[in-house]
Formats: sequence, C-alpha cells, structure tokens
Amino acid sequence: MSQTQELDIIKKGCHALGAFKTARLVSGSTDKIKILIRYLISSEALEPAYLVAMKHLEEADREEFLSALETVSTELRQRSYERNCIRELLGEDAKKREPRKQKEEAQAAPKKKMEIPTTNKEGVEYMTLAHTKYEEDSITLVKTAEEFEGVADNLKSETLLAFDLMSTGTEISTVSLASATQVIVFDAVSLGDAKTDTLFKLLEDLFTSDSVTIVTFSFARDAFVLGEATKIDPSSITNVVDLTEMWKGEEEGRRVELSKMLEMSQGKALSQYHRKLDWSKGPRNDGMINFVTLNAQVKLSIYDHALNEKKLEATAFAYEEPKGLREKLEAVETRRKEAATKKAKAPRRKKSRREKREARKGGDSPAKRKGSSDGRRNSPRKGGKRSRRGGKQTEYVKVSRKDE
Repeated sequence: MSQTQELDIIKKGCHALGAFKTARLVSGSTDKIKILIRYLISSEALEPAYLVAMKHLEEADREEFLSALETVSTELRQRSYERNCIRELLGEDAKKREPRKQKEEAQAAPKKKMEIPTTNKEGVEYMTLAHTKYEEDSITLVKTAEEFEGVADNLKSETLLAFDLMSTGTEISTVSLASATQVIVFDAVSLGDAKTDTLFKLLEDLFTSDSVTIVTFSFARDAFVLGEATKIDPSSITNVVDLTEMWKGEEEGRRVELSKMLEMSQGKALSQYHRKLDWSKGPRNDGMINFVTLNAQVKLSIYDHALNEKKLEATAFAYEEPKGLREKLEAVETRRKEAATKKAKAPRRKKSRREKREARKGGDSPAKRKGSSDGRRNSPRKGGKRSRRGGKQTEYVKVSRKDE
C-alpha cells in the first residue's frame, strides 16, 4: 500500500474516530504514526500531534517533529507546572477550583434589580404618581375588615368614580376606586372570606346606585367577572360610562387603548409592566399599588378631557358578553388550579450528602435507621457482633495460651 493510500485511510480515521483513537489503532507501525503526526501538523492540530508523538514514538523517532512541536511542548509544560503549583498551594486541582471560584463570585456579587422602563417604544414618558395631584395620604390600601370600616360611606357619597379591576380568571384580586380627591385600593386576596360582606357588598351598592357615575375602560370583561364573583347582574348595570365606547370614533373605528387615550389627552403613556405579575397572591408591593392607583386615576382625567376638550358624548353602558370570554377565563382558572395541585404533590428535594452530614453534626439526625430503636445502625458493639438477619449477639472472648 502506498503512502498516499495510507494517508487517505488515516485522514478518514481521524475524521470518524478522532486522532487519539486512530493512533491507538495504528500504534503497531511507527511509519503510520509518523504519517498521522504529519497530517495533524499540516492541519494545525499541534497539541494532539505532540501528545500522539509523546505517547507512541520513541525519543529517537520524535526528533524530526521537535522543531514543529516546540511551542506546544513549552505551553503544555507551563500549564502542567501551573496546575502542580495550584495543587500544592491550595490542595486542589485547578479544574475543580475554577468552577468553584466562579460560583463563589456569583454568590458574592450583589443581585441586579430588574430595571422598570420609564418610556415606551416611541419614547413617550410613562405616567407616575408624581404627575398626578394625589399625595401619599390620598391613597388608602384596604387589607382587613377593620380597615374597610368608614371607607364605604365616603365612597357612597361621591357622584363620580373611576373603577379598575385586577383578576385571575374569575377570581377578583384587586379593586381600585378613584374620586377627585382620593383612591381606595381593596386587596381582595388579603381580605379573604371577609370580602363577601365588605368589598362585594360595596360593589353591589355602587353598581346599582342611580346617584353615582362610574368611569371604566373595556368594562365588558370586568362586568362578566363581577357577575361570576358577586351577586351583580351585568345586564342590569346602567350607571357606567365605558371609555372604550366613548373614544371609538377617534381612531377610524378602531379601539383606542387606555395608554393611547392618556397620550392624546396628557402627553404621557401608561405602563403595563405590573399587569404581567401574579396578582393571585399577596402581599402587594408599592409598584403594584401605584399601578392600580394610576389605572383608576387616569380614567377620571381622560373622561374629563373627552367631555370638555374633545366634546365626546358619554353613552350609557349596555352589557353584551364577549364571545369566547367564558371559555378563556375558565381555562385560566383550570390551569391555575392544576399548577397549585402539581406544586402540592411535587416530591420533596432529596438532601445532598453534605446536608445530611451537617444535619447529623448539629444533632438533627435523619430518619431513624431501620432495625434500631435508638436511631443507630445494627453495627458491632464492643466485644460482640450482630448478624444481618437480626440474630443474637455473639460474644467473643479472648483466650490466652496460658488458659489453653
């Protein structure tokens, strides 16, 4: 077989098996090893070529490759020297030390807080509480039945309110009601069972009252949720003004979003960042409270601008259940319950060996070992041995030669 044919076979072997496995297969022939090394050098695979030469060639046969592999030899020796120094100084290998070092640095580094955007994609600044006339004491968060007392009477005396609802499926999470001077945020999750006699009763009174006008946005969905959660009949609500219907003709028949209404009236956009959060669980952070506060407050300012500046007509709300909404909300509720069930049934994470060892050192021993009432193994005791099958302990007595 010619050298050209042997080179082709070795090339195919390298591509299919790799250089080291090919070297083992042809290790019986020095000439074939040299052909392999020349091919690796020509392919600029100098490190594999050096390792193959060191493994499979005698010192005399390596001389023709020394000049080509000199830089690799120096680099590998330097790397080996560094590993040995680290092992001697720290008592561990560099390969093990580097990942551990990276992990420690990651744990020590301060966690970066997710930055909430301040402008939308078009560069319009988002509305904040600083842009409104409300002070901190104008916003009230209601989480208990005791905090609810006195709030309901103040709201019932108002003639104009803005309404905002956050829900998960058909479960009401948060309700915010804004007047010209204050905003009341009701945390339905924290109210728990008390929400039926407090919040829901208040909503029933407000939505059936003839003395108050309630400003909303895209109210058909909220009306459906109210009908499912409370005793309110959505078709009987007549004191609601829906901004969606009021602004319908402003964008060539298309629906105008609340943020776009705010931009057209006050030059600000409305951030929807907090809408993506999980509202089915508490507690509410400041960002979430500010979000529902703004959602209610901007409806009043948009309504005022539409009436006085744009001269739009406020039409009474007429309920019509949106197509597919019931199925969609039921699917959301089903997924939420399935996720909660799955989380409750999820197996507990097994303790690592290190955790078990630390628990034993601290006196908190793991579950009792089998076959022992005091938590110890069936291990040999002084002067005796216990069989694996739970047999009687056999005593061994040392017998000296004198006794014999």
